[in-house]
Amino acid sequence: MDVAAMILLIEELRNISSGAVDVHQDGQGGFTLSCGGTEVLRAEWAEGPSRLVATIELGRVAPSRKILAYEAMLTYNLLWRETGGARMAMAGPDGEVVLVHEWAAEQATACDLSAMLARLFQVGGAWRRFVIEAPAPEPPTHEMAQPRGGPPSVKA
Repeated sequence: MDVAAMILLIEELRNISSGAVDVHQDGQGGFTLSCGGTEVLRAEWAEGPSRLVATIELGRVAPSRKILAYEAMLTYNLLWRETGGARMAMAGPDGEVVLVHEWAAEQATACDLSAMLARLFQVGGAWRRFVIEAPAPEPPTHEMAQPRGGPPSVKA
């Protein structure tokens, strides 16, 4: 597949999306998908090897969740077989969390592209809820830190 074929595939995607999603082409094999005027995904054609690279910006991680989010993202990246090669990234220390998926689309159809994008939206939504929108973990209270039966005693 090449850029021209990807542009045709994107046109087909526009035709099957039934207006639920707006597809905007850049004329070079890239496109954005938006819902209600809000961009939700950016994709572009890349060569060597030929593939479509889709990205979803998920937002910034709350400072109180950074360690938890970093560990989860690194673990997710290790599961490349299970995720189909999707990976998580950050645009700098305090940057946006980004879900990235490279799709080798040699014999793809618009339905294949639609299914891949639907899975990517589902995963992106789950990550957004976990990393961005979830409340900060509660710090342990003094009572929780105590062993059962009251405060520890020091024996002489």
